[in-house]
Amino acid sequence: MLALDDSAAVECILEALLPVTIAFAKAQVEAGADVILLGDHATRDLCGPALYEKFLRPAHARLASEIPVPVILHICGDTRDRLALIAQTHVAALTPPPFFAKHIAPWLLRFSRMLHARGKYLMTHADGENTGLLELYGQCGIDVADSICPSPMTQLTFAQTRQAFEGKGITIMGGIPSVALLPSAMNEACFAAFLDRFLGEIGRGDHLILGISDSTPPGADFDRLRQIACRMADFPGGIASDVP
Repeated sequence: MLALDDSAAVECILEALLPVTIAFAKAQVEAGADVILLGDHATRDLCGPALYEKFLRPAHARLASEIPVPVILHICGDTRDRLALIAQTHVAALTPPPFFAKHIAPWLLRFSRMLHARGKYLMTHADGENTGLLELYGQCGIDVADSICPSPMTQLTFAQTRQAFEGKGITIMGGIPSVALLPSAMNEACFAAFLDRFLGEIGRGDHLILGISDSTPPGADFDRLRQIACRMADFPGGIASDVP
């Protein structure tokens, strides 16, 4: 791992790329953006707290200080072991339900009505921790909740999400947490148990576009992807495709 073997190289890469992110963010602000959403896969399964403190905390702090509007830091997964470090960067890191209800839900509802009037659908990116937010999604008129990421990466199970969306016409895109593909985070026995449980939670399989949330990690075991595809091919009404 480069971060462990050659920390100087990592620091050089970050130093070279940070100005690009800052320039892009400032261009968005000049175009009218009120906040900037910064995505960084800095969860404990991909980046330990010591590496976060050494490499990413200074980078996030610089971004927060040089971008002239609030920066919302989006990290999908378990960040409990570095919340204190994230707080030191001065990013606007969390989306509590009251904030969502007041500042985000009205805009989603407005956009959904505009799109529906034109025969279009609205998809919103909804990965990360959704505790307290699922009912609000249902009030916003959205059609697709993209990148739903259940436990063990977040607190909610997939069954809880399905139940909250029941009868609301919301299609889930995602559903498989990325750590399920990482042998370092989930051994074979745990993966098998997860897959059995997940298949029991999807019900009839309607309103579901299966995918990896938020994305397939670099260290993914592709045999596990094949196992998922094979199991779905056997699911009633599921994916019928040839699996190599």
